[in-house]
Amino acid sequence: MSNSCCICHQKDRTQKFKTIDGHHLNRCDRCSLVFLNESTAELTEFIDDSKKQQVEFWSFPNYYKKYRPIFDSFFQQRLERLKQYNIPKGRFLDVGIGYGFWAKYLEQAGHEVIGLDFSAEVVQYAREELNLDAQHLDFESFETEEKFAAIFMFDVLEHFKTPDLMLQKARSMLMEGGIIYLQVPNVLGIKYPYGHSLGLPYHIWQFNPKSLKLLLHKTQLAHKVKYWTGIQGVIGVYERGGPSLLTSLIWRLANLLKIGNRVQIIGQKWEGPIQ
Repeated sequence: MSNSCCICHQKDRTQKFKTIDGHHLNRCDRCSLVFLNESTAELTEFIDDSKKQQVEFWSFPNYYKKYRPIFDSFFQQRLERLKQYNIPKGRFLDVGIGYGFWAKYLEQAGHEVIGLDFSAEVVQYAREELNLDAQHLDFESFETEEKFAAIFMFDVLEHFKTPDLMLQKARSMLMEGGIIYLQVPNVLGIKYPYGHSLGLPYHIWQFNPKSLKLLLHKTQLAHKVKYWTGIQGVIGVYERGGPSLLTSLIWRLANLLKIGNRVQIIGQKWEGPIQ
């Protein structure tokens, strides 16, 4: 079955976008969302393909140990952005916990975190090496009566077959005033570095700030919404001997102009008027 825009679901607004390595992409004229015509990849193969460098992924334990100050600087940046919101007291849910480094950072900052992941390998590491509360379970199958103060989905939303339904589900699990914090690739258009991989076929959806905001509005999570961009693949640059002074300056400029090839966005659950 072919995909339609996960925001408006209007197939008559869908146009052919381009074909890359045999993968056919469409674009919604209304929402500016680009997406795979059909979802063919099994997400369970993502970690294995990442190890073979067929997909870019740098959050493996060996890279974290080697470049911990760099990872932790990004984690501290996330914490500072969280502090801009008056978040209720409660546990955090990390969807796609991976090997658990972000969850462990939160725990060391005094927060209680539960994590989910589809990969048995990463959950085992998070449990045994970092002593985290991690479950080998995908978010689609996760059920709970608990309400969370914050839900994180970093490099996750673009993989869901129905991201709108998953955000609606996340909203139902949030406390009043709880926040949803998303991070996705932001690689189409004028972005730095130019021509970054679209992550095909694992990335079904190619979001940008406009389409993310529309999706948050649709799922009633757009209260006090804020977004930022940054540079994706930083660890890869260090592995190749960089960055140069010029590259570092370009990174800062791209962040300032909001043309980095990663976008983060925060929305808040609220029953009153959207702000």
